[in-house]
Amino acid sequence: MHEHEWKNVFKKGPWAKSPRPELLMAYELKVRKCVCGEEQKIKSAPKGIWWKGENIQITRIKTYPERWKKGLKDSLRETLDGTKTLSLETLANRSELLWSEVEELSQSLLLDGVAERFEKYPNKSPRDVKIVIPAENLQLIRELLGLTKKEADAVEIDSLFEIFEKERFPEGHAVAQVVDQMARLWQETRKPTLLLQGETTVTLKSLVNYKLILVTLLEIAKRDPSRQGIYFRELSAKITGDSKGLYVIRSYLRGMFGDLKYLGVIEHAPLLFCRAPVAGEMNGCHLDLWAAADYAVMTESTASTFKPTQSHCRSLLLIENQTTFEAVASRLPAGAGAIFLAGYPPGHVQTFIKRILKFKPIPGKLWCDIDPDGIEIALMAGKYFEEVGQKWEPHGMSKEWLLDAPISKPLDDRDREKLKVLKTRSDAKVFYPLIDEMEKIGRKVEQEVIDQEKLQF
Repeated sequence: MHEHEWKNVFKKGPWAKSPRPELLMAYELKVRKCVCGEEQKIKSAPKGIWWKGENIQITRIKTYPERWKKGLKDSLRETLDGTKTLSLETLANRSELLWSEVEELSQSLLLDGVAERFEKYPNKSPRDVKIVIPAENLQLIRELLGLTKKEADAVEIDSLFEIFEKERFPEGHAVAQVVDQMARLWQETRKPTLLLQGETTVTLKSLVNYKLILVTLLEIAKRDPSRQGIYFRELSAKITGDSKGLYVIRSYLRGMFGDLKYLGVIEHAPLLFCRAPVAGEMNGCHLDLWAAADYAVMTESTASTFKPTQSHCRSLLLIENQTTFEAVASRLPAGAGAIFLAGYPPGHVQTFIKRILKFKPIPGKLWCDIDPDGIEIALMAGKYFEEVGQKWEPHGMSKEWLLDAPISKPLDDRDREKLKVLKTRSDAKVFYPLIDEMEKIGRKVEQEVIDQEKLQF
């Protein structure tokens, strides 16, 4: 037993037969409700009456007049999920329908079981009548009206940018500045494009991931900077309900901000994978990277303190993917080195490579996926060699390797757009034959499927 905390609320009563044989009816009743869930009836006049069709025929929407469908589509465009409530006044304002058409449409929605109808007592104006589309009907209705998931995602992205604008973050706020850039690119192209450090842009394949980036940045931006940092997996669980839910966008966040700790987000230490005949000092101690049986792995902090003092490296192979790096690291000939780029290389990887090359400038090879992103990563990493006056060349990234690959995947629209941009870049001339062939056959290849035994290191 506990002391009840009663609160007067209105609820929909039980459905019953109505004077109209094709409709059911229920009254909006006033009850006393406790936080424990117990209810008590209150003798009072109903607040209003509910109506719903006895037969559900949602697919009949496809037979509605085009003007009705357009009016309904305009009214639901910004509704992603959940129950949708519209007054007839709102339906009229959001569409180009005449009032007579609005009334006819609302009656059809009711009779076909698409929506329920609520009439408040006293019913002063028919414009105040509400139609309510249950959540379980909404997705099917959207599909019947041609409102795609992609369009819904785009609407939600617009809404997220509006939320950022209303938050009025202080001038110079790191996250707000990046989001402003994202908003500008989104408005210009309607594509999910990110501006990475070094003025490199990347267009995501998924609007869902782009949306997740915005939700994550909003959560980070709202955090009080004076508070203790939050672990990345803790943040992930808070946003997605899964401690690994944000891993799909982590590389993009790093690409935009570098070290996430400056945003108050603590990661488990990022690692650097390296196989190279290089030795150096670290906190007064000697460290020989070549001593590892296969390859050396260092945390970001360790890699940042490593200073090369000796190098027998005559060439350096930079590899996009970890699986490929691990497979070839132990097969490198004497004098060759290799470093795992981790996709678009994060800041600690870039810094380590530049330090090695500055100590002893050597030529390089770039081995990435045979796809538009792989080409862009190679061009980005190739600049490390150019900065110290050395040449670099693609490795396993020619049209011959594209055509000989045992497995390939089709290019998507984003890939084709990126290839068009790459063809306009003068620094991508070395890849022009590959780009032309990719466009011609419409295929791309992941690095992992290449036969490594045919490659010379």
